[in-house]
Amino acid sequence: MDSKLTLVLLMNHLSKEWKNIRVVNVDPGAIKTKMTAGEGMPFWMRPIRNLFFKSPEEGAKNLYEAAFEDESNESGVYISNGRARQMKIKITDAEVYWLI
Repeated sequence: MDSKLTLVLLMNHLSKEWKNIRVVNVDPGAIKTKMTAGEGMPFWMRPIRNLFFKSPEEGAKNLYEAAFEDESNESGVYISNGRARQMKIKITDAEVYWLI
């Protein structure tokens, strides 16, 4: 979780620095992968994984739509469940250099 948050914050910051590049953070949702089928998943969640997790194709569709079919062309947004949201947490320039 910390590495995902760090990446989202860094990309959000870079979206403001790189004015000519559109940066979009996308949460594809819970996806059925080898990792979620194995030891990386808590034992109690393994039985319900197939009921609630999306196929890799559905996750890829979410990523594709955010990159190519989102008409807002807004940069620095976080897309979750098909909805764009502005990040509430910001990082400073000093924190960016610490992350890199």
